[in-house]
Amino acid sequence: MPDRPSWPTDPKDRIRVREAEQAGDPFLVYRDGDGAQRIVRLGGEQALAVVGRAASSEIPIEWDDRVSRTHAKLERVGREWSVQDDGLSRNGTFVNEERVRGPRRL
Repeated sequence: MPDRPSWPTDPKDRIRVREAEQAGDPFLVYRDGDGAQRIVRLGGEQALAVVGRAASSEIPIEWDDRVSRTHAKLERVGREWSVQDDGLSRNGTFVNEERVRGPRRL
């Protein structure tokens, strides 16, 4: 279970999420080590992004020791994105509080 609610409670954060939705590109929303909302747009020519604690990750989550150095990968096929753990992480990968088993379309 996440430490914080999935949907932003701060009105400014909600506005930023809605703006990202209206832009039409896929995006990832997470909270950094200070609790600030971060939005990463997934688009352009990018087809793969690694999420992990390693600073070299495309989406580094360095402050959270529950995240493995190489935790999961996000992969684009056409206009759709999926997340895959493939046993990379110690603690598993979750999307909307459900554990990912195999590729999970986002």
